[in-house]
Amino acid sequence: MNVRKKRRSAREGERRTGAVGRWVRPICLGFGLLGVACLAPGQEASLADAPFQAAYDEADITPPLGGSMPGYFKDRQATGVLDPLKAKVLYLRKGGDSVALVACDLIGMDAGTVARIREAVARTARPAPRHVWVHCTHTHTGAMVPRGGGFTSDAATIYPDLFPGRVDEEWVRQLVDRTAQAVARAARAAADERKLTLHEGEERTVAHYRRFVMKDGTVRTNPGRNNPEVVRPAGEIDPRLHVLKFESRRIVTVLYGLHPDTVGGAQYSADYPHFLTETLRQSLGSDWRVVFLNTCCGNINHINVRNPAQKGGPDEARRIGATLAGATLAALKEGKELRVDRLAAESTRVASKLRRPRPEEAAEAEERLRTGADPFSFNGLFAPAVRVLAQTRDREHPAEIAALRLGDFGLAALPGEIFVELGREVEAGSPFQPTRTLGLTNGSMGYIPTRQGYVEGGYEAGYRSARYEPENGHRWAAAAVRLLHRLDE
Repeated sequence: MNVRKKRRSAREGERRTGAVGRWVRPICLGFGLLGVACLAPGQEASLADAPFQAAYDEADITPPLGGSMPGYFKDRQATGVLDPLKAKVLYLRKGGDSVALVACDLIGMDAGTVARIREAVARTARPAPRHVWVHCTHTHTGAMVPRGGGFTSDAATIYPDLFPGRVDEEWVRQLVDRTAQAVARAARAAADERKLTLHEGEERTVAHYRRFVMKDGTVRTNPGRNNPEVVRPAGEIDPRLHVLKFESRRIVTVLYGLHPDTVGGAQYSADYPHFLTETLRQSLGSDWRVVFLNTCCGNINHINVRNPAQKGGPDEARRIGATLAGATLAALKEGKELRVDRLAAESTRVASKLRRPRPEEAAEAEERLRTGADPFSFNGLFAPAVRVLAQTRDREHPAEIAALRLGDFGLAALPGEIFVELGREVEAGSPFQPTRTLGLTNGSMGYIPTRQGYVEGGYEAGYRSARYEPENGHRWAAAAVRLLHRLDE
């Protein structure tokens, strides 16, 4: 029995009777909805012989000036464009299965807008891909999209200004239409890819674990540069950088985990992924296209607290992009051919239970809001979010968990800002090595810490950031692992 079959057999009982199973409901995914690729007996051999095809297309999704820019605690309104925001499409097809991976230069996208894109793709694309994933790179200098009912479905009633800014509905309509048209163009342009290679590199200097153990035993996020109270980082980054090189179609896909929050200010920008793209195209040639997919980075950013001379702004984004491009080029020097004997994707929904603040926390929040005494604490109690979670009628929200198999390469997708440790959890259980996990894909449900992260506290585990129960991230990871194993059957 091979290793994959052993793992599958070992997990079969858990899949049928495990505690996580009751949280997961499989769903069908077709023509831009969620879907499952099923093979009838005898089809697998013919599918392995079918040509593997790929294509790239893109759309400019930059909004008009004056629009709100999410990412901080105030309403920033755009005054200029540093570089255009794009929706980049990587289209893959083999036999009867096809996947459109869309990477948008946005902070996140609610499930409702994802559904609108899928519906538009189903109307526009001929042939329409069976699966459409919408991933957001998480740039903090993008445009504001709807929150799909908000923090909770009744948050706007309980605390109207929980998230500042306004949504430009006309621009959202254009975002949906332009993205769907790019997917349709990619589907029409798909052609045989004769040489797909997988490369692994490493970059340890631009990403930093942003949660720190302090001398008083607490854990703080971004505690400040050269803070004498810092003892050590509370965890480790994932320094791996993976590259999928589509030689025939001249496409490079880069996977790495790092918060894109270096540019700041009020100019639209894709942040460091833009400079990564431009640097790679300067080296590889202008006919190459680059897609960046951001892996788990909920607790990872660019701030080196030991370097007081580190700058922010566009120059820092340019430096990080160039550094990652250098790591990508180094990785491209060695790799292995990835035989795509099978392309398959699958999704499921997981019920995600909301947290409930303790009565004493709710009382403290109301007192802070009444007196104005630090109601918006960054690392502590964020009073408006506590009020909403204490009063909301919501009990749970559905989360779309997805997985993809590209030959022996695995990809999972979760709809939030995922702690790096949860990505490791997915890969440890996956039958495919390597397996990378994307965050902020097919939804945007806030920070998803580990259970330990909730115990430690800090910004990411606060009520404004993480509105679901501490076990939620582990349920998502377990659901992704089960999907990956089903794709290996």
